[in-house]
Amino acid sequence: LACEICQLYQSCPQKIPRCLSDVFNLMILRLAGRRRSPPKQYDTWEEVPIDIRQQIMELGKFAFRMLRRQRLVFTEADLEQCSISQEAIQLGLLVTTDRAPSIREKQWRFSHLTFQESLSALFVSLS
Repeated sequence: LACEICQLYQSCPQKIPRCLSDVFNLMILRLAGRRRSPPKQYDTWEEVPIDIRQQIMELGKFAFRMLRRQRLVFTEADLEQCSISQEAIQLGLLVTTDRAPSIREKQWRFSHLTFQESLSALFVSLS
């Protein structure tokens, strides 16, 4: 992400993120662009294809629900219950956790709590 911001500064200084929300939006837009073949760089939400926007909104709704339940680690059942698609998981915002040998079910979490919070805020602001 730091490299992306540095490249953005060199190529177009007026597009530098001005607040933390802008940084997270930039990161989500870059991840969305990597889902296309060949990869594409999106600068606004309007440029992101509808199917990818829907996947991001799925994750935002899920992030919001889990924050309301004070849950930071999720199971496969949680993902299925909220209808999180495999494509949404592959965006790269969810990662598997290291689990104890006694836990059989795969566990997931957002790559960082701030991504969970940012996706939640995005979901709330766009719904």
